[in-house]
Amino acid sequence: MKKIPTFAGIGPRETPASVCNDMAAMGNLFAKLGWYGCSGFGEGADQAWLSQIPQQQQEVWLPWSTYNGASMAMDPHKRFRLLVPTGRIEQVAKTFYANDWGKATQGIRLLMMRNVAIMMSNTLDAPVDLVAYWQSEAKEHDPFGGTNHAIKVAKHFGIPCFNIRKQEDVDAMSVFVESLTK
Repeated sequence: MKKIPTFAGIGPRETPASVCNDMAAMGNLFAKLGWYGCSGFGEGADQAWLSQIPQQQQEVWLPWSTYNGASMAMDPHKRFRLLVPTGRIEQVAKTFYANDWGKATQGIRLLMMRNVAIMMSNTLDAPVDLVAYWQSEAKEHDPFGGTNHAIKVAKHFGIPCFNIRKQEDVDAMSVFVESLTK
């Protein structure tokens, strides 16, 4: 059986509204091509990517069951996936976390482990096909932040990452999507 192509749509909570509109439109295009959208249900970019994708084509990873008002009980399409914080997932998250893992709160640890699940699932054996994200020029090489953490995880596992702020990345992503959609 052919695997359904899946993209992870991510970015910072502080993503500008105009970029969130672009993310929603891109998510809709992915959905029309038959792709599934995977994200983390964070405010800003995560929810923008998902906003125009039918719920039955979404995979939404939650660090805890009520994150940002999610309700697993009210999820008829079973789009919500709850992170299972295994030792393997924690090790990956810890490896790419820029701060002292030992000083991180449990909430921060769960959010970083959720980033790993977005890219690789709870089992670390089902990677997304690509990561589409937006990151400002000022933050792009900052070692901190959830978006940069998720990108480091994706790149470690060989998942192509495309910053939609850069036209060359958008063009390259289009070619890559076309190659997988045929």
